[in-house]
Amino acid sequence: MMKDQEGAADGAPQRAYIEGILEQYPHISKDQLEELLHWFNKEASALDIGLVASNEAIRRGYRLFRAEHIDRFKPRDLGYAALFVAICGGVIGLIGYWAI
Repeated sequence: MMKDQEGAADGAPQRAYIEGILEQYPHISKDQLEELLHWFNKEASALDIGLVASNEAIRRGYRLFRAEHIDRFKPRDLGYAALFVAICGGVIGLIGYWAI
């Protein structure tokens, strides 16, 4: 979903709410964690994330949240990497087979 910059001001109350949760992180409820994950993965624009990331008051909670939930490799990511390696190996094997 694309957002234009004119709508950036409209997200200020939601962004302030998310920053409030991040300020308390990791001492938050499961529901608050789900809200954070949903906001970061589905609602937030790049501008929103940049504004949150530049807030010095929540730096500790933001970095901890990102390290634990956003920046980790997920099983799907590892599956894509394995598929890529398998395809590359297959292509190299076929090239070697045809070269004989």
